[in-house]
Amino acid sequence: MQSWLTKQTELIVSQFDKSMETHYPETDKFFKDPKEYFRGITTLWNYLDATKFIDYSAYLKPGAKVLDLAGGPGWLSAFLSTKPYIEKIFILDSSKYFLANMVPELTKLMGGNINKVECIEGLFVPLFFNDNSLDAIFVSSSLHHADNLHDTLKEIKRVLKPSGTLFILNETPPSYLRYIYILIKAFAIILKDSLIKKYKKNSPHISSSGYKYDFALGDIYYPQWYWENAILSSGLIFEKKINTKLLTHKKEKNGLYLTHFICSKPSEDKN
Repeated sequence: MQSWLTKQTELIVSQFDKSMETHYPETDKFFKDPKEYFRGITTLWNYLDATKFIDYSAYLKPGAKVLDLAGGPGWLSAFLSTKPYIEKIFILDSSKYFLANMVPELTKLMGGNINKVECIEGLFVPLFFNDNSLDAIFVSSSLHHADNLHDTLKEIKRVLKPSGTLFILNETPPSYLRYIYILIKAFAIILKDSLIKKYKKNSPHISSSGYKYDFALGDIYYPQWYWENAILSSGLIFEKKINTKLLTHKKEKNGLYLTHFICSKPSEDKN
């Protein structure tokens, strides 16, 4: 019997790189050149600046082992590797190119310690870590790509140690009213396209709790209230929301603010 599962899975996992090249060619130079990405993360975008709003030493003890989930080119792992209280960083991403080419060079450019960093090629779930094994998990501007936010958060909770911390960083959740406005615009486009029988190979997924608007990258708008409810329903404790008042791009005038959610696993929870 033949099995195509391994090959098919590898092809599916590699779609992110191809999607970026096809649908967002203007970003190609950043995602292929560590020096260009370093320029972007330090001078063009606010992700790194927003990340510095949190004192991580207040949450992590010396010798901490952490996961940078969907870590992309590795700028967050590089930043975390400069922290003396963090001993080990696992960076998990679906892009072989990022892990093999971007992570080592970007860590060097950011003055990090690559010896602390271990790269893992993989998806959001399942996470092949033991139960109660990680002190913290970091997810920066990527958790909105998860197909099922609840299941992903449950898996994160499983591998966190009791009292371990989940840092959801640099999300851009719309407010309740902003989300309603986004939905109305989307419905108007759907109605117009239906009236003129306009064919589209991909149809947006819209519900009260999320709007998948970009099929190339799997981007989903989750409103603020849904984030908070998803965190609580997964069994995590919602500790704090931080609105940084920073937009994604430094020169941007309007948009959604980069927002952090800090959560923890209950101290008595061993599951």
